Amino acid sequence: MKEKIEKNGVIIIWIIVGLIILINGAFFLIGIIDLFKRSGPSLKPVPIVKTDKEVIIEEKQDVEEKSKKFVEESKEESIVEKEKVFKKEIKPKKEVKAKKEIKPKKEIKPKKEIKAKKEVKLKKEKTKPAEKKVGKRKGILFLNNFDNNTTKNDLGKKTWCFKKGEGVCIDSFYYNINIPNTYNDRNGEYSLRLSFAVSKSGDMSGFSSDFKDVDLSSYRYLSFWVRGAEGGEIFRVRISDGVKASEISIKGFFPKGLFPYWRRVVIPLKIFKSIKKWNKIKGSLSFVFDYKVSTVRQGVIYIDEIVFE
Repeated sequence: MKEKIEKNGVIIIWIIVGLIILINGAFFLIGIIDLFKRSGPSLKPVPIVKTDKEVIIEEKQDVEEKSKKFVEESKEESIVEKEKVFKKEIKPKKEVKAKKEIKPKKEIKPKKEIKAKKEVKLKKEKTKPAEKKVGKRKGILFLNNFDNNTTKNDLGKKTWCFKKGEGVCIDSFYYNINIPNTYNDRNGEYSLRLSFAVSKSGDMSGFSSDFKDVDLSSYRYLSFWVRGAEGGEIFRVRISDGVKASEISIKGFFPKGLFPYWRRVVIPLKIFKSIKKWNKIKGSLSFVFDYKVSTVRQGVIYIDEIVFE
């Protein structure tokens, strides 16, 4: 009897355990179902892959539909605008009164041409002295413009090269189009080309331009354009009155020598202290290359528009 009772008790216990497991499983399933409902399954439709031809056909259809809509809308707008124009009241134009008859003016006789007087004026202008205008500058005297390609300067005086020892200076005219025009504000087509050499101690050479019997008392400055073929060239500027001479080094304007492009130099005449009287001066202007001064002892420089102003 005891054994039967024990067996029945064990069976009852297993039945109770099974029921508890079933109940827990049921609750577990209910919880999962609830979570599934709340979150919802993210089931996305599988995209349909279209071929290139189908895409092109669809794009053409879209474009045709848009163009049709645009044409229809533009037609409607034009019809509305026409209706607005027709609705406007057309005001009658004011009557224009007849103008008074204008009497013809008397015939004006043409003036006689005065040719003779003009010719006389032109002749007078040609006979003026060598004082010229450059741009807006007035009261200047050209000593050398080098456009006449002669051995005489603009005053009709002579020009020449000189040398001492074995020094060399050769002058020639150079067409300016072959020279770079950086910082260039010069006039004329030609410039002076000086090829020099002072290779030994005591050598000297240069270029002179005469201005005898010229009154320079009303001028305050000497100016000219200059450039070196290579750069670094140095020379002296000398003015003589026929008895005394005074000179300065171009190094005062170009400490390292000339630039390989055009620069304008303006020198006050009062720097030439040895020259006391500038009226009817009997002398010349010179550009001097000296072995003692020149760091570049063989080279080429270009000069243009030597002017007193």
